[in-house]
Amino acid sequence: MTPLLSVEKLSVRVGGLTSAATVIDDLSFEVSAGEVLGIVGESGAGKSLTGMAILRLLDPPLVQAAGQIRLDGRRIDTLSPRDFEPLRGKHIAAVFQNALSSLNPIMTIGRQLVETIAVHHLLSRVQAEERAEGLLAEVGMPGVRARFSAYPHQLSGGMRQRVVLALAFACEPALIIADEPTSALDVSLQGQIVGLLKGMSRDRGTAVIFISHDIGLVAETADRVAVLYAGRLAEIGPVANLLQAPRHPYTRGLIASIPRMDRPLQRLAQIEGTMPSPGSRPSGCAFHPRCPVAIDRCRLEQPPLIARDRVRAACWLLDPDAAAETGTTRDA
Repeated sequence: MTPLLSVEKLSVRVGGLTSAATVIDDLSFEVSAGEVLGIVGESGAGKSLTGMAILRLLDPPLVQAAGQIRLDGRRIDTLSPRDFEPLRGKHIAAVFQNALSSLNPIMTIGRQLVETIAVHHLLSRVQAEERAEGLLAEVGMPGVRARFSAYPHQLSGGMRQRVVLALAFACEPALIIADEPTSALDVSLQGQIVGLLKGMSRDRGTAVIFISHDIGLVAETADRVAVLYAGRLAEIGPVANLLQAPRHPYTRGLIASIPRMDRPLQRLAQIEGTMPSPGSRPSGCAFHPRCPVAIDRCRLEQPPLIARDRVRAACWLLDPDAAAETGTTRDA
């Protein structure tokens, strides 16, 4: 079965094809129709840049240096801007972090929805308005008629994010990229927006890439999780498998930093050190300077993704030969 989205050996660099500053490095993953894939990692891991590369929104000096991106079997990374533009909205849509900057400040909410719908559907204005009002009601917008004629600055942050959700689903896209869609909201609103996103995608069979630095929030949202570190894929697998038995030391560190309500109060674990900058990645595994269990091989060779059960992780300690060299074994 062909995946809806296929990203193969994607590399993004700063400054051109000859630049040594690689920000996304040989990244591959797939997303199936109706699936929610969470992408997590610290700031600088390459999460948002991955989404921007898929959306063809990389601005100079960023450039896709290698790899292929296919949507429903069709390669889209080589399309001209003119040929790619019709895909936005109708086939692939986005929900960004700052809803206010995503909306046109001089257009009413209703007008923005109606024009988005009219671009991709042969509907009369009355039909487009009815569809727009229905979408606002579906995302839980209170007082739909009153909000229809409101401007973005007249709405609260939660209301604006509901409008952005309505815009994303307006043309029934096959894929939505949600980049930190709840980070500007309080905890109660986060739950509401995530619930709407999951429910609407499930009802429509829409695939979602949910990008977040909050692995706890991703655990509540995603079917599978991809963990990025320094632009590389550290670990990927079903959310239950990955959270219950994380294989990569970086994933373990992220999970250990989540506050637990079912345990006595204790100091949260932290990952020592910082994410390396694109131009100063260490040799071998990029995480090895911060890893408490690194071996010599980690410092010399970049590990491939090694499968354990349903999870794949880029860690040499999962390799039997590396474990034999150190006299240790790791099954988790």
